[in-house]
Amino acid sequence: MKGVSFQNGVEFKVSIDGEVWSQGDVLRGRLDAVARNPGAQANLHVFLADGSDKKIKQKAAGAFQILQKKSAASGPLDWSFELPTDARILDKSGSLYIVYGGTETLETLGQLRLNIEPHPYIQDIYSLLNTHYRFVFKNRIYAKGMVEGVFDPPQAKEWAALEELVVQIKVNGKESIDSKFQFFRKVVDATKGGLSAKVMKREIDQQWSTAHVVHDFNNRVNKDQVILLVDKVIEEYRSTGWLPG
Repeated sequence: MKGVSFQNGVEFKVSIDGEVWSQGDVLRGRLDAVARNPGAQANLHVFLADGSDKKIKQKAAGAFQILQKKSAASGPLDWSFELPTDARILDKSGSLYIVYGGTETLETLGQLRLNIEPHPYIQDIYSLLNTHYRFVFKNRIYAKGMVEGVFDPPQAKEWAALEELVVQIKVNGKESIDSKFQFFRKVVDATKGGLSAKVMKREIDQQWSTAHVVHDFNNRVNKDQVILLVDKVIEEYRSTGWLPG
C-alpha cells in the first residue's frame, strides 16, 4: 500500500508492506520526504491512529486517536507498529489509519485507511459456527474492544424461535479468548390486550485459555476443542428451556 501527500512544499511518500492485516500483526513501512520548493524542510512523523470515518469526512477536530507514533528529523524513516490483538477492525464506522507528514496536526496530514481483519482465532471460531453448527454469518462490527459477529439461526426446527445470534470475541494477547454469546429469541407475551411477540436476550459469557484451545504447532484454533466448548454454551442455553431437548 502506498500514499503521497504534499505539505508546505514537501512531498511525503509512504509505503506499507501488504494490503490486508489481522489483529496482532506487525505493520512495516517507510516514509520518504522530498523538498519541492527551495528551502522547504520538515521533520517526518508517522502515526498509527484510530479514525472515525464520519469525523474525518467532516474534517472535524478529534477525528483521530493516536495509538502509536514514530518520528525522525530527516528521512528516510523506516517504521513498524505492532497491532494489539484487540485492535480495531475495519467496519462502517471507522478503521485504523496510517497518518503521515511533517507536523503533528493529524487533520492536515496524509492518510491511509487500513483494512484490518479479525484475529485468526476469531475467524476460525466464526467459521466453525457456520460450517459445524450451520449458523449463517450476516455481518460484523467493532464494539467496545470486541469483534461482534451477527448470525442467522440454522434452518433446523429447534432453532425456529431464534431471531439471531450475536457473538462478541476479544483475544487477550497470548492469555485468553473472551466471548459473549447473545441469543435473541422471539417469545409470545400475554398482555391485557391479547398476545404480542417480543424479543428477549439470553447472554452467556465465556473465557477460554489460549493454551487450552490453540495448537502449539501452527498457532491456530483447535477446532475439536472449540466445538466441545461451544457445545457447552448451547447446552447452557438449552437448560433455560429456550431450546428443545
